[in-house]
Amino acid sequence: MDHLTRKRRSWNMSRIRSKGTAPEIAVRKSLTRLGWRYRLHSPKLAGKPDVIISKAGTIIFINGCFWHQHKGCKRQAMPKANKSYWLPKLKRNIQLHFKMNFKASCKYVRISPRKARYVVDLIRGKSVNHALEALRLTHRRASYIIDKTLRAAIAGANERQDVDIDSLYVKEIYVDGGPARKWFRPRARGVSATIKKRTSHISLVLSDGKGLV
Repeated sequence: MDHLTRKRRSWNMSRIRSKGTAPEIAVRKSLTRLGWRYRLHSPKLAGKPDVIISKAGTIIFINGCFWHQHKGCKRQAMPKANKSYWLPKLKRNIQLHFKMNFKASCKYVRISPRKARYVVDLIRGKSVNHALEALRLTHRRASYIIDKTLRAAIAGANERQDVDIDSLYVKEIYVDGGPARKWFRPRARGVSATIKKRTSHISLVLSDGKGLV
């Protein structure tokens, strides 16, 4: 049972930082002294890493031992009060830590969004192996482009040794319209007809499916 009131517990939790913690600041200072330039908390990368060093192709995750329950650490102790609150919360943090999303995109593709969406709808929610097989058997021009985007995301997942490629599935995939090029065709009586050559932006997210049920 929690010995604090609900209002006091809420206030205590609101004072805990999710960014700019002491370990993060220590890592940033070390990188600055070494002359490295970096970015912080990019939502475009899988897992939203704490530090991104673009020049070195490196990302850094700085996880607290208590919040992520690192085994063998003295700060990993479970609170004795209000276990009904802390157990599910810390378990959820651990599950979210091991759940990985891998993104890939292909922009300014010379195909209309309507034609690309026919193929995209076939593989949404499918496993990686089933998606690759469906793209191989689909005789549309967009299949080749989406296959390359899917394989790019798989290549990103291959860089992590703790990821089982067979367990990945297409969590999200969508097509947005890009800029359209305008061509003109001469017609009768000196009139010109406009021809729009549309482009598409294809975005894809793979997940390992090990998140919350």
